[in-house]
Amino acid sequence: MMTRAYLFPGQGSQEPGMGQDLYQTHPEARAIMDQAESLVPGLLEACFSDDDTVLNQTEIVQPAIVTVSAALWELLPQDLREGYVTGHSLGEYSALYAAGFLSFADTLRLVKERARLMGEAAREVSGGMMAVMGVEYAELVRLIQEWDLTEEVFPANRNSAQQTVISGTEKGLEFFGGKAKEKGLKAVRLKVTGPFHSPLMEPVAEAFRSSLSEFTFQEPALPLVSATTAQVVKDPAELKEILVKQFTSPVLWTDTVSWLVQSGVQTVVEVGPGKVLTGLIRRIDRSLGRVNIQTAADIAAWAEKNG
Repeated sequence: MMTRAYLFPGQGSQEPGMGQDLYQTHPEARAIMDQAESLVPGLLEACFSDDDTVLNQTEIVQPAIVTVSAALWELLPQDLREGYVTGHSLGEYSALYAAGFLSFADTLRLVKERARLMGEAAREVSGGMMAVMGVEYAELVRLIQEWDLTEEVFPANRNSAQQTVISGTEKGLEFFGGKAKEKGLKAVRLKVTGPFHSPLMEPVAEAFRSSLSEFTFQEPALPLVSATTAQVVKDPAELKEILVKQFTSPVLWTDTVSWLVQSGVQTVVEVGPGKVLTGLIRRIDRSLGRVNIQTAADIAAWAEKNG
């Protein structure tokens, strides 16, 4: 039975200077990051800068987060790379690389295309995302229906029992925010430029399906738990369908964590910038051990503890 799961973060976990220590001290990480720079020029400057203006752009931040996560993964001792892998939204791409579905170069090419399409959608559809706290998922769905917003607002991330992120049109989110305030709910707009993980992304989802046909996925070495379905996916063809579905479907993070717990996982290790996912885990199930790997020092400490 696998008792460990590696979690890979999504957009929003980026931090100025991320990955710089890896690049300066570890040739394996530098090789990954130089490869990323050749595919996405300007990526390393955006990562290493104290100014996050460029880093926060969708077309830069998505490949940047996957690159830093992949570099950290490559530095983990081989005998520790055992367990389930999963990721939150964008993090699913880091996870599919860690599982062995694609090479790093192909993973980044795919992420680059995903980011381009999402940026395009953000420019064409006036909308965004909003975190809603203090209300359970079923009640949130009921409120969306009660306020007649089912064509404008959609559940996008089931992050914990008390936090759901919604996506929607600008008009829909503005109306929802006003009604939520009247009801005493906390609703905070997120710093993203589009209504991601919602039916409003359907046009770019189909464009992404066409792009996927150019990539050949391999049989994985590790089990990937998709946060789009909250199930293990092993079949490359099935994973391709899931990656298309991810554009328009919610991230089932609470369901994914529940699946891991029921499957015997006792420790989760977040690999990548930030501590967003372990923070959510703490709210979902405090019985799980939580480890963060953001730097080379974190890897050394984790390896020593498990050596």
